[in-house]
Amino acid sequence: MDAELRGVPKRRVPVFALFIYLLHRKKRLRYVGTLIFSVHFHCFAFLILLLCMLVNRIAGISELFYVTLVIFPIYLFLACRHVYNNSRSMTLLKTLVIGLLHAGSMATLFLVTTFISLLVF
Repeated sequence: MDAELRGVPKRRVPVFALFIYLLHRKKRLRYVGTLIFSVHFHCFAFLILLLCMLVNRIAGISELFYVTLVIFPIYLFLACRHVYNNSRSMTLLKTLVIGLLHAGSMATLFLVTTFISLLVF
């Protein structure tokens, strides 16, 4: 595996935790607590993706990856609702904002990694 790919999950989790921390700062939580929540969510996501890859490898069902597009936001919504005790509408709004910020940061990291790789090689 390339050195660039090994570092991507390490950068993604603290940034995700920062987004959650900024959106829930009125709860007077510490960044470490949101970092633990972020690690928990990403472990869940990696576990589900691993299971999808195993099912795809064994049974040849590749459509399960589309199910993850539904599972991840629902799980994030339920986890945020449980941990941060907001109303449904506020949790939904914050989950959408977190998702958009996370997708934007992943796209930015991908573009920066691609640009640096082009410069190096």
